[in-house]
Amino acid sequence: EPNAVPKLVVNARYVYVTTFDGDPILPDVLSEDRQAVADVENALRAWGKFIVIYRPVDADLIMVVQKRGSEDILAVYDAKLGSKSIPLWRGMRRGGLDSKELPLVSSFRAAVEKAEKS
Repeated sequence: EPNAVPKLVVNARYVYVTTFDGDPILPDVLSEDRQAVADVENALRAWGKFIVIYRPVDADLIMVVQKRGSEDILAVYDAKLGSKSIPLWRGMRRGGLDSKELPLVSSFRAAVEKAEKS
């Protein structure tokens, strides 16, 4: 099944959100990516399933965002393997990280909730 999430994601507690260009506090990270990190963190807090943390070493999952005009990306990785590994879940779509709706976060949430029931 495409984009189903493994149990590791369902059972995870701590999530670190970052960008493909590195830690959002780095000066060379694009401002729209920095904003996407903040928006995703806020959406995760509102959801309440995961606890947002600020050190990847303490995380169960690493969530990586990239906001581009043509296509936004949200990818979720096993923190033990790092963001160079194969993503546990990945979504891509135009406007997917727009700060009002965050459709990629909604898609991820739907996949997690479906996996919780199975």
